[in-house]
Order: sequence, then structure tokens, then C-alpha cells
Amino acid sequence: MAAFESAVVTGNTQQLAVVLSNDIELYADGGGRVPTILNTLRGKTEMLDFVSQKLREYWADFDWLASDINGGPGIILQKDGTTVGSISFAYDQTGKATNIYIVRNPDKLERLSGAAIS
Repeated sequence: MAAFESAVVTGNTQQLAVVLSNDIELYADGGGRVPTILNTLRGKTEMLDFVSQKLREYWADFDWLASDINGGPGIILQKDGTTVGSISFAYDQTGKATNIYIVRNPDKLERLSGAAIS
């Protein structure tokens, strides 16, 4: 999670590349109500380019809060005290991230309570 945040904030993806599986997939859900990617990103190169270029442009000044999301570690993104996104991860048996799930759908974000943020 720290490597993902660092890559978005600084644009440097070296640390993130080390913790990703080669067949990493990034999914995003905007619910048709907020901008997000429409297709799944597949592979390190495509995902790292997206993080260092697009996400950095849009998310670098968000507040990043560690959280428990669906029973695992994740990140809640806030802007001016309002939750604008969540990020969760799936890992393989070696500890490398295999999937990244971004939720920006306002209907789903409403379900994240302050109690879930740690």
C-alpha cells in the first residue's frame, strides 16, 4: 500500500514495480457517475504508466487513510474531508499484488463508515 501511495504522490514507480506480480490487473468502478477507466489494465507496464501519469495527476493531493476494506488492508482516499475513493488489493502466495481494485462509485463509497478507517 505504501509503495502504491508513493508511486502516485511522487511519480516514481520503482518500489511499486517490485511488489507487483507480472500479470497484475487493475479494475475500477465509477458506477457511471464519476470518471474512471473503462477497461481493466493488465500487466506491469500498462499499470505503472497509469499510476505514474494519470493517477498522479488526479490523486497526488488526496488524503490517504489506511483502512480495513472487505477484510483486508486498503486505502480510503479523501478530498476536503469527503471520501472520494477506495483502493484494495489481492495478493498471491509470494506476497506480490495480483489485483488492484479502485472504487469511485459514490453509492458504494457511502457504505464506508468512519469506523472502518484505522
